[in-house]
Amino acid sequence: MKRYPADNCLCTVCTEDGRNPLGSPQSRTIRSQHLKAQRARNLTSHVRSLEEETLLTTLSVREDSQGEDPLWRGWQGQLDDEDDGHRGLVYDRSWILEPLNRCRTIGLFLLNTTESSEQNMLQDIVVHLQEKIDGFARPRDILFSFPPKAPSDMYPGPRLWKIGPASIVQTVRTNAQILLYLEFLEETEQVLKAMKPINSEDREKVRKATAKIQEEVLKLLTFRELEWDRCRRSVPDPENLRVPDAFVGQAIWFNTDVHFQPLKTERPVVILGLFIMMVLNLFHHLVRSGCTVALHLLKAFMCLAFQETLGPELPTHVKQLVDQFPVDLKTARKLFELEPTVTDYICCPECFALYPVDGGVKLEDGGNQSVPQMNSSATYHADAALNRELPFWDDELQEPSEAKNLPYPLECNHRPTRDSPRCGARLVRCSIEEPTDEPNSNSQDGRQSKLRSFRPLRMYSHQSMKAWLSRLMSRPGMEHLMDEIWDRVRNHSGQSPMSDFWDATELQEFRGPDKKFFYDNPNNEGRYIFSLFVDWFNPLGNKQSGKVVSSGVIFMVCLNLPLRLRYKRENVYLVGLMPGPKSPRLQQVNHFLNILVDELLEFWEPGVFFSRTTSSPNGRLVRCAVVPLICDLGAVKKVSGQASHSATYFCSFCKLKLHDINTLDTTQWLPRHCAEHRAQANEWKNARTPKDQIKAFKRAGVRYTPLLKLPYWDPTCYVVIDTMHNLFLGLFHRHCHRIFGIDIKGVAEDGLDDADEIVASEEEKEKGRKMLYAGKSANQVKNALNKLTLQALYEEFLSKPCENRTKAQLIQALMDNISGAQPTEDDNPAATTKPKSRAILDKIVLEEVQADIAKTILPTWIGRAPSNIGSPGHGKLSADQWRTLCTIHLPITLTRLWTRSDAPESRRGMLVNFLDLVTAVIYGTPRQLSQKWIQLYEHYIFRYANGLFTSFPDITLVPNQHYALHLPTVLRRFGPTHAYWAFPFERYIGLLSDINTNRRSSEMEKTFMQTYCMGSNLRSLLSTNLLPPIIQTYRGVVDTAMGNDSRGSLMSDLMVFGPEAEPELEYRECKKTSMPSHYYRALLHRVSTDSSLHSGVSFIPFDQRISGRHVFLNQNYEVLKEIRHRGLRFSSHLVSSGQGDAFVLYKPFSGAGGSLVMGHIESVFVHRRATPSAERSYQDQGFVAIQRFSDLEASDQSYDPYRQFKHLRMRLLYSVPEQEIKILPIVDVVAHFASCPYDDPSLSRPCMAVVPLQRYCGPVSLSTTGLV
Repeated sequence: MKRYPADNCLCTVCTEDGRNPLGSPQSRTIRSQHLKAQRARNLTSHVRSLEEETLLTTLSVREDSQGEDPLWRGWQGQLDDEDDGHRGLVYDRSWILEPLNRCRTIGLFLLNTTESSEQNMLQDIVVHLQEKIDGFARPRDILFSFPPKAPSDMYPGPRLWKIGPASIVQTVRTNAQILLYLEFLEETEQVLKAMKPINSEDREKVRKATAKIQEEVLKLLTFRELEWDRCRRSVPDPENLRVPDAFVGQAIWFNTDVHFQPLKTERPVVILGLFIMMVLNLFHHLVRSGCTVALHLLKAFMCLAFQETLGPELPTHVKQLVDQFPVDLKTARKLFELEPTVTDYICCPECFALYPVDGGVKLEDGGNQSVPQMNSSATYHADAALNRELPFWDDELQEPSEAKNLPYPLECNHRPTRDSPRCGARLVRCSIEEPTDEPNSNSQDGRQSKLRSFRPLRMYSHQSMKAWLSRLMSRPGMEHLMDEIWDRVRNHSGQSPMSDFWDATELQEFRGPDKKFFYDNPNNEGRYIFSLFVDWFNPLGNKQSGKVVSSGVIFMVCLNLPLRLRYKRENVYLVGLMPGPKSPRLQQVNHFLNILVDELLEFWEPGVFFSRTTSSPNGRLVRCAVVPLICDLGAVKKVSGQASHSATYFCSFCKLKLHDINTLDTTQWLPRHCAEHRAQANEWKNARTPKDQIKAFKRAGVRYTPLLKLPYWDPTCYVVIDTMHNLFLGLFHRHCHRIFGIDIKGVAEDGLDDADEIVASEEEKEKGRKMLYAGKSANQVKNALNKLTLQALYEEFLSKPCENRTKAQLIQALMDNISGAQPTEDDNPAATTKPKSRAILDKIVLEEVQADIAKTILPTWIGRAPSNIGSPGHGKLSADQWRTLCTIHLPITLTRLWTRSDAPESRRGMLVNFLDLVTAVIYGTPRQLSQKWIQLYEHYIFRYANGLFTSFPDITLVPNQHYALHLPTVLRRFGPTHAYWAFPFERYIGLLSDINTNRRSSEMEKTFMQTYCMGSNLRSLLSTNLLPPIIQTYRGVVDTAMGNDSRGSLMSDLMVFGPEAEPELEYRECKKTSMPSHYYRALLHRVSTDSSLHSGVSFIPFDQRISGRHVFLNQNYEVLKEIRHRGLRFSSHLVSSGQGDAFVLYKPFSGAGGSLVMGHIESVFVHRRATPSAERSYQDQGFVAIQRFSDLEASDQSYDPYRQFKHLRMRLLYSVPEQEIKILPIVDVVAHFASCPYDDPSLSRPCMAVVPLQRYCGPVSLSTTGLV
């Protein structure tokens, strides 16, 4: 196709101006076609071939090294060579920017005035203007003709775009897009000014269109000024070169500009291909060789796709794109800047002391680049004194000179106390290579020297908090969300329910370094509070060949983030992974905490100044603090420096001694105080010998922890109780296992008879305690004790189930947790003895439980308990499963069986005691919490403890049960438990275990760290504008591929805190169907009587005659499979995949007070109706059609065994719903409920037992009409 320069058009205007040499009839035909084409294309595009235009749009070709687009130069060259009478055309960059300027504007005016009325022409201009505004995508950066050369070069002002000090390079494609857009706006404004509208409506259209144009021009001028400022700030200042972590004033300056740089390529096809490979590598464990193969195949696919579109011979620029497509995974990592910023330390394999290797480096492939590889020619500082006078452990090397030059010692020189001997453990291994034949490898005496290299035995990588937080604050919208929480704190009313940390007293009253409330952030400081989680896990799995491996993990979470975002993987800070194969003993964890605390001290005082954030381009001062410590019992004792739960002073909150653990009178629980605790910790720290430390510990049960270096940290208040471990895995598991006997082998046929007890004797356990306290070796313990005794000791000391651990794993866990906890005369070994094991849940009862589990209908977000509970094959239960079993299944079955007239009185007492525990857990773990619910928890948990003594007089409480009695204090300080339970962290530990590694304890923690952080950083890119828009189009698929999993009731409790507003639904005309008549009548009644729905519009049926201001109500609707609202899924009971999602609690009418009723959803749909809103004339809204379940009649209520347990909120309802259909908006649906068929011939109609799953502090009492 022949092309002509853009300023030589074939239109009438150009012919009249004498610029067009073609005047033949053929030219008139071309002119006519040209005018039609220009109008179809809105007279704004260059004259170019369709293939080139499509390719430019698809590939988004990047400028070459000279800043010019190679495609544009190609077009210019072809135009110069065309034999069209313009061979003498001299290339000038301005021709690109002057396409049809004058003829386009005037032609549009003339064309419309001759073919249509002036009013239609104005409408076309307005529509065309809006289309252009909506379709313009502003580039990420601007290339200036005269860019700033120093940080002091200020913006020269809003001058011309093409000439002058603020001009931009016109031959760069992204700049040219801006200039073309500006010229279009200017030309359109000229046309609008030239028009003389007659009526006021047209004059208003001209005014609004002109205002839009001026607004767009102002946006571009502001963008240019911001780009100038960005370029100015990125120029190094030779007089004051800013270095990361250099002090700027009092604060520590940290450069964050790297997070605001665009990707190194703008080709969407390249970015998409590498993004796919990173997802496969990081989330689907595709090994590096597999990624390489996939990249080669993807490159071949690209080539074939282009050949089918453009022909076998690809254009040069396309061929260049295909040839340069990367086929190496390293390129993807460098493109997306995914590697975390870490500092590597050599870790002592015995005492876990840390020695820095190289600060501020990034994890790289290969695993040992950060460790100096020594040989005979390596040189280091001669005064490296770390290795002076230290014996070298390899006799063959005879203290080589290389060892003395290493920047770290060969042996650990750490001393736990002032007078203790140094550790002396080996830190590195040395490998010797044969000498080479190179001349320079010989020593001065002519002999060839051996090549030596050193590799650390253990490594620890600490991720920089500054780097991690600056990355988080560089993501669009995150900083605003983090600052927004302080408005909630300031405006919170003490009478409103608590749904998060910030609604409770502890964080509201937290004070900053200036002794003022932390939320009073002066000078717009960024002030953020974090929680700390520490735990240990077996990266090899608990069942792999009996290997005992333990790696530690440290997580932190920013509590300023909303709950719905707080625990997303990309928003969780992985501090580091403590190396195995064994876990540090007691105070040895302080080495890892020291590094974190030192960085936290910088964030507290003087603060860290980030050079740039999303809301503060000129930088912002940030202060941070860590408050709640979230761990299980074993970890919390190590991290907080408190005695284990088997010691005399076992409690973190009071000074109750272990032998007094049965004391339930809280007035005898003397509280701990921070000042006293700090003094006792310093006494332990300053002890000169280990024996002195043991004496100090026995007096107070306190050790030193680096967290005490934080001036604000209170170990007596900031240690929270993790209800996942304490209630679900603790109290529920213990009651079912030790009292009900669910896990006891050989269940008796009759629960009144004792089952064969398979338990460890007290003599064996006492023998084991003495061996562990005496510090016997693992082999001695293994030979002396059987597995049954070890399991009993594990559950006694660690207060959690042994989880099918091997014998070696049990011994290792016991030695790690008991060493240093010396027994005293006050120790009470029998404190954790259980009552005589008895199969209370006998075979008959278990069969009933299993049958009810199979029949119970649950919503999809509830974790399922195993249907074969009580049999050997059900395996261990998760916290989610324990919650479901004990709050739904067991109450349904046991209440039905043990309230019968023929049931033994002892069983009824056991039922009441168990339901007290269930009720306490329900009111202690809601999504929203009120003071009334805290009181209910407190009442029932103390009644449960007293009931244990009534049912089992010889029982002794365990520390877990005592901690549950302290939970009301924690609830008042920190709010609902879902904000600080360990479930999200346990899930991330599971993700770490799934990462592919070489299973070497010296290296796999580093691989865990690298892979996990890269995956999190890749997920965070989805919230930026760096990825091609097509990825956002398939966001649902991408989220699924990247592990966006919110299954389980524990995770649902976090995800439910989404937007409170009604979900946005769109009514699709192509999917509409006619509404059944009974649906239509119900909808008309609801819309007409509910003022919140009709908004002043008077609706009438479509078949009535309209009069006055009446409006027909649309009779069509679109049926949906489901609606998601506040994190929950609601669907029809006819959908087989989620029948439980249809059983709901709902408000029968918006103005009906607080009563709730139950029903099942018949249909879910979206409906469109008229509205008087000025913004639009219709409203799309989601509705549900519901049939109500009726409450029992008075004659049947006496047969309902559940009503007597008022606060349990369970009851019987008739299982056949009412025939009447109720239509209500989705916002009136409150929660789900679980249901199980209930058979009793005394009842007049079929019934079902229902369990409301309303986990917020709503009404709790019963009425005759519904749940109130």
